[in-house]
Amino acid sequence: MSILTANRQLLRASEEQIKAFSLEQKLELVRQYVAYTYDVIQTTCDLDEAEEGAVHHALEEAREDAWAFIEMVNS
Repeated sequence: MSILTANRQLLRASEEQIKAFSLEQKLELVRQYVAYTYDVIQTTCDLDEAEEGAVHHALEEAREDAWAFIEMVNS
């Protein structure tokens, strides 16, 4: 499953639908979400080499978003 496919599933799926996914589907969504988050972080770091505060802020937001997503999928 590609990141785009995972994101399309997330956009179309409600929280209740995601909760009904199989464990394998949930794990794949989490894996794709973490990979996507890592790509965003890496891009932010590459684009903003000189601005340490902005990179730290982006990393913190990505971490919070990833945990919120994992908790939602896991509930």
